Amino acid sequence: MAVEYGATVPNPNVSGQMVEVYAAPGVQYWVDPQTDIVRQMLIMSPFVLTESGALENSPEGLEMQVREFLEKNCVCFKDVENRLEFQVGEKNIEGGPTIRFFRWEVVNEAPSTNELPPFIQVGVSSNGIVVSYTDFVCSGR
Repeated sequence: MAVEYGATVPNPNVSGQMVEVYAAPGVQYWVDPQTDIVRQMLIMSPFVLTESGALENSPEGLEMQVREFLEKNCVCFKDVENRLEFQVGEKNIEGGPTIRFFRWEVVNEAPSTNELPPFIQVGVSSNGIVVSYTDFVCSGR
């Protein structure tokens, strides 16, 4: 799978910050140009969600999968996890699997009016496919 550079653009989530946008078939990556750390990964193709023949996973199993993903891919997750507020959400896609979002958020840092608080979030489909990853904690803001 070839990953191609698209452009360097302002990060819509963090004022004054630039990200490099890369794409591969069905996937988009936002990379911090100063550190080369992936800040965000998004599945852009709905067909990717149905490619896995895996069985539906329990919410607990998905959380364990997400924690393993973060330990491998998020540079400071183990160091900051205890200082972040953990939240779980979900979105149902008609005709497709449920997407569960596991989010760890900084609660004691007040963002400016137009910014979100720093957070780490992984979206994973009920059949075990990581469909999004965002890190605005470990990779810096």
